[in-house]
Amino acid sequence: MPSFRPAGQSQITVRIDLPSSNNLAFNADVIEAAGYEFDPATGAVTGEVQKIIEGDYGLRKIIVWNWQVDPFFRVHYRYR
Repeated sequence: MPSFRPAGQSQITVRIDLPSSNNLAFNADVIEAAGYEFDPATGAVTGEVQKIIEGDYGLRKIIVWNWQVDPFFRVHYRYR
C-alpha cells in the first residue's frame, strides 16, 4: 500500500477477510495480525494500532483496524 496521510478527520480502514476456522473444507490460521504506527522519517515503530474487530463471522475470519495516520499492517496466516 502506498504511503499517504488522510486529510482532516479522515481515517484509514483496513479490513482483512480470511477463511474462518468454522469452515471445515477450507480454513486458515492467523499467525500474526498487527498494525504499527511508525515515523516515516526514521522508519522506527512508535506504537501499535488497536484492532477494532477480530473474530469469526460465519465462514470468514475478519480483522479490522481504523487509524488516522499512515500505519504499517502485517498479517501472516497459513491455510490448512
